[in-house]
Amino acid sequence: MTGIISITTPDGDPVPATDNVGRLAYYRRKGYVIETVEAEPEADGGGEPQGDPVPFDPAEHSVAEVTAYLDGLDDTDTEAHAAEVTRVLEAERNGKNRSTLVGAPPVE
Repeated sequence: MTGIISITTPDGDPVPATDNVGRLAYYRRKGYVIETVEAEPEADGGGEPQGDPVPFDPAEHSVAEVTAYLDGLDDTDTEAHAAEVTRVLEAERNGKNRSTLVGAPPVE
């Protein structure tokens, strides 16, 4: 199981954990250390292992959170970064289609 997040300031001071996407992106930009820690399995086996995490769904987030998520993506793998940005923006176009995220609609 994953999802336990450890956050420390650049000086090593602990910060209360959060799963708020916008806040995590802010922390990353400011140089905070953010780690997802593997939880210890339960003594009885803990059930079935989890598959891939649920992909980020822009429809479940505010414009600011979507923007923060996209800004916080790891860009060391340019192809994976571009694919995720494309996937999120396509999901936005097919969902809420907010012009502040996907741009103004074309004028006919």
